[in-house]
Amino acid sequence: MLYSRSSLTIVLLAIAFSWLVSCDIRGTDGVDGAGGFNSLVRTQHEPSGPNCAVCGTRFQYGLDINRNGILDDDEVEGTVYLCETRDPDFSLHIETLIQGGGGANEVQRVSILPQGAAVCGSYRLRFGEDTHSIPYDATAAEVQAALQLLPGIDMVTVTGNALGPYTIEFGGALSDLNVPQLQAHAVNLR
Repeated sequence: MLYSRSSLTIVLLAIAFSWLVSCDIRGTDGVDGAGGFNSLVRTQHEPSGPNCAVCGTRFQYGLDINRNGILDDDEVEGTVYLCETRDPDFSLHIETLIQGGGGANEVQRVSILPQGAAVCGSYRLRFGEDTHSIPYDATAAEVQAALQLLPGIDMVTVTGNALGPYTIEFGGALSDLNVPQLQAHAVNLR
């Protein structure tokens, strides 16, 4: 059905007027229904892969059917990814804080620069050989475990927070020695 511009305007005004009039009339309240379910959202880091080229955050949502306050796997109704797109210039900075020898253990510091800005990725440290990939947000214990798997390092103590900087003290067979500086390798930080 075709309307002229003036008749279409009249029809639209009539619809708007009837809507306004009907909104002004209040009926009686009905009976309250049963309580509904809470909506929940679960977030997780999404590594580089098929869902996010660089990395990002996975948002899963659904209703809390069993009312336990946790979005269980069988309650997930959908998933949305918020992917990181920036490609900043990150580097791994390694410096010697205390040179080993003369009664002192070697102490080195590993920092991701710019500090605290990495959101995903990994790196390797080299001490003769490479560690396995260390996640950008590794704990000091994870960095320590990676280093202690390398030949020639039997004891090392790593302190610091996730995202670094990490302070590394060489002990054991490397106590009281001037050891070679760790090297950054396969830096893939975003």
